[in-house]
Amino acid sequence: MVTVAVDAGGADLGPAEVAAGAAQAAESGIAVLLCAMEALPLYGWAYTTAFHNLYVELAARCRVPLVPFILQNVLGNPRLMQGDHAHPNADGARAIADVIWPCLENILTEPSVLASPSS
Repeated sequence: MVTVAVDAGGADLGPAEVAAGAAQAAESGIAVLLCAMEALPLYGWAYTTAFHNLYVELAARCRVPLVPFILQNVLGNPRLMQGDHAHPNADGARAIADVIWPCLENILTEPSVLASPSS
């Protein structure tokens, strides 16, 4: 089984690219774990809102599991962030991995997860 965890930061890929990639992987029978991110309002509120709504809508449409906003307990915590205040440091990456791993482990051990709608 091939497993793909999808996480696209707001500056990396736009909503259309994230949706297309995740949908293509899911339709190809690849196990997908969608990891939600938020986009800063650098490109306007319409973009930020589209990015915010993308993950729940995409997870439901593609019937793939969704990890909520992965920086929830990391962003804003200086102990977990690099000096740029935008990217996690090694401790922050560990905190993110701790959030993602239970969902990923579930996919790896129970492939039937792919057939159930995400939360």
